[in-house]
Amino acid sequence: MPRCRILPSLALLLLLIPMTSSAAPDYTVSLVDPSVRAVRGQTAELVVGIEFLDGFASSGITLQVPQAPGAASFTPAALSGEGGSLLRIDTGALDPGVYNWHVQAVSDGSIRSAPFTLEVIAAAELEFYTFDAGLNKITLSSLSPTSQSVTEIYLTGRGSDGFQFATGTPITLTSGNPEILAVYPHPDGHFRVYAIDSGSTLLTATAPDGYSRSIPVSIDIPSQPRITEMSVSPSTVTNRGDETITFTATGTGPLTSVAYDGLTLTNDSGFWYNDGRSYIGAGCVPEGLPPGSAYLFRAQMAPDTVRVVPLTVVNDPTRGMIRGAVYPRAPGGPGAVSGRIEVYDTGGVVVADTDCGREFGIGYLPPGTYKLRFAPSDEQALRPEWWPNADSFESASDVIVTAGGTVDGIYFFPSPPDEPQPPRIVSTAPADGEIGVVRATITAVFSRPMDVSTLNSDTFRVADGQGSPVSGTITCPDGITAVFTPSVPLADGATFTCTVTTGAADTEGLPLAQDHSWSFSTAADADLLSEARELSDGVSVALGGKIVHLHQGGFAYIAEPDRSSGMRIEGTISDASDRSVVSLTGVVATTPGGERYIDVRSLTVSGEEDTRPVGVPVRALDSRMMDGLCVRAWGRVYDPGASSFVLSDGSGSQGVIVITPEPHGFAEGAVVSVTGAAGWEGRRVIYAETVGTVTSD
Repeated sequence: MPRCRILPSLALLLLLIPMTSSAAPDYTVSLVDPSVRAVRGQTAELVVGIEFLDGFASSGITLQVPQAPGAASFTPAALSGEGGSLLRIDTGALDPGVYNWHVQAVSDGSIRSAPFTLEVIAAAELEFYTFDAGLNKITLSSLSPTSQSVTEIYLTGRGSDGFQFATGTPITLTSGNPEILAVYPHPDGHFRVYAIDSGSTLLTATAPDGYSRSIPVSIDIPSQPRITEMSVSPSTVTNRGDETITFTATGTGPLTSVAYDGLTLTNDSGFWYNDGRSYIGAGCVPEGLPPGSAYLFRAQMAPDTVRVVPLTVVNDPTRGMIRGAVYPRAPGGPGAVSGRIEVYDTGGVVVADTDCGREFGIGYLPPGTYKLRFAPSDEQALRPEWWPNADSFESASDVIVTAGGTVDGIYFFPSPPDEPQPPRIVSTAPADGEIGVVRATITAVFSRPMDVSTLNSDTFRVADGQGSPVSGTITCPDGITAVFTPSVPLADGATFTCTVTTGAADTEGLPLAQDHSWSFSTAADADLLSEARELSDGVSVALGGKIVHLHQGGFAYIAEPDRSSGMRIEGTISDASDRSVVSLTGVVATTPGGERYIDVRSLTVSGEEDTRPVGVPVRALDSRMMDGLCVRAWGRVYDPGASSFVLSDGSGSQGVIVITPEPHGFAEGAVVSVTGAAGWEGRRVIYAETVGTVTSD
């Protein structure tokens, strides 16, 4: 059967192809790291970069993720020039799976796109561990302190796919009884757990999707040595710098030290008494101290007895605060950050500054109007930047601070300095990992104009799944977008790997820093579901114009408009519902029960249409040609369960299993009609949409 390569119903899929322009000047959109993995419920973050080429100018660039209008947000939401934006995606409402989406930039009607991959996973395992004195990792299944001691506890997890959580995945740790076991987060991301008194409790780790795991804790502290009393008063102070704090500690034996972790007090004084077993001290926090709750007053007795009490510092209510982060737009990812955040008044005078890493906070600011600048440290190959995405005090925007208020979302996106940087590939079409591809060419978009003479069959290579080269021609009509046109159409249902080597160089003679490779799979030669069912597992397909006739959350069924064939679908199907007309890409697979289905990777809805059921006798349902269709059958109820029964019409068939979405209430022998999807679990199964009693006059 000849195949129509572009169907009207596949038009939405073609929107996923990154768009380029043959005119100069131009602009590009890219992602510093185009792949992110997040536990459901976690906010995924990606850094988007906009670069202007050859004097391009714009009245404004807006950003969006067309596939996720409600889940995606950008800060800043629009750019007036080159710079960056932080894309944040709320994964709480997303089903676990792989989402091949794209960032779309629009400037004066000119659209540019950059693909990215979001993998949402469900937590399946959480691990508690610590390190011994030799820095050997020790996995914890329980905790049994025998003294007032501290344990440094680290947490990680694995998803349902078996892979470990990405670095930085937020996992909380809580104590079932803070009176005997206290938990304090450490700035580097792990936790310090202090045993205070004897007893039993649980330590519970919780992933962003709510999955949790607890380990038992049994504490047996002897009567001595023991720190019996500790206090700090008041327990919460402002950073005004004039409030006196009093702290006390008493032990069963002499205390060896008392101190504040991460804090030096002003006007401090104190004395020991009771033969060194007790201490009382007083002092003030420094004026303008950063707010936080990680300040711990610590008392210790040799050798292993330690106890802490926390002090919380809040911003003075007559002052304001600014918080933000620095996300370099540098090849290879954001990397580490070091520098200073400078706060300028309206006259251009620095009135406050602070050292910063990735995140920063500046408190104790008088109400007023300010401008902010990121100044990188000497070892950072980054340019200074004013907020937002500005290169001077005059072009920077105002930050208005109010009494008691906090200004959040102040993000800097510094770029590498103006020294020549190697060109890089900012987007490809098809994208890396894309499946169900239906297109005639392969493109790679570079970050800067290229020497087109260096783009040839030696530097732009395409190979099939066996590693054999694919012949074709390479052109670069605009100097930025390299286009590979195969000599013959790419084979259907096959995997291809593309490589642009370091032999490709820009107009300044700078080559790529390293080879850039990506892979994709073409759609099989199957426009119809009956053809897709005959494909081998693992083959990708691109199908359009199919109608959803049953959707039960984790799976659904689609059919041809003429009811000639149907098929089960799973995966990324949450956007569809009953009667949806869909276009999709996915991979053919087989359930343990032997039913063919499509593991959907991308799906778009283009409208709604009804599907009329096919009326068939029960015996005819044994045919595998009925797989996936919307069917209607009549017969008697046998072997009724709460939400299932066997339907037979006496035609000699063993009958079919009917599974209802809720308890049906039919008794043995009742005559019913069933409408639903024809599935297969080693024998015919109907996933019922409606079941009704048949009556006769």
